[in-house]
Formats: sequence, structure tokens, C-alpha cells
Amino acid sequence: MNTKRSFATRLASATALWMALVLPATASSERAQAQANFLKADANQDKQLDFAEFKTFVNLNADQGLGRAPRIRRFGMYSRAFNMTDENGDGVVSKQEIEAQAQ
Repeated sequence: MNTKRSFATRLASATALWMALVLPATASSERAQAQANFLKADANQDKQLDFAEFKTFVNLNADQGLGRAPRIRRFGMYSRAFNMTDENGDGVVSKQEIEAQAQ
């Protein structure tokens, strides 16, 4: 009986450790990839995305399975996603607005 508890305890500890080590790294690498995709999509390099650039950004992210991008592309919800992300309604999306949506 103690062997079973010991194994279960070790398994739980190993799982927790794996999650602590791998998941933040995965989130961090996904965030880095999304930032690289932002730069690729920002055709005029003004550090914000108009609708066409935003659509490119979503498609780059969807190609890599990042965040909600695959779902946005699958359902063609680019306009809705853009409007939700453009919090101040200025017609462009900044990195800060994208990061706020990712939270």
C-alpha cells in the first residue's frame, strides 16, 4: 500500500514539475512566435496593424496553431476579432491591444 502511495506521490510531483517547467516555456515560445508574426505582418513597419495586416497576422498565427487564430481563420471571423482587439477604435491594432486580448 505504501508503495502505491509513494508511486502516486512521485508521479504527482513529477507531473507538477513537468507542468512548471514546460508550460511556461511553451507559453513563452508561443508569445515570442506571435511577436515575430506581428513584425512580419506589419508591412509598413509602423508598429501597428491595419485590417489587412491584422488578417495576415492571424493567418501566420493560425499556421502555427497559436492562440485563437486557427478558430478565427476557420470561421472567417477576422472583422469581429479585429474590432474586439481594437479597443480604442482607432482603426489599427497595437501590440499592447493584442497582448491585452491574449490575457
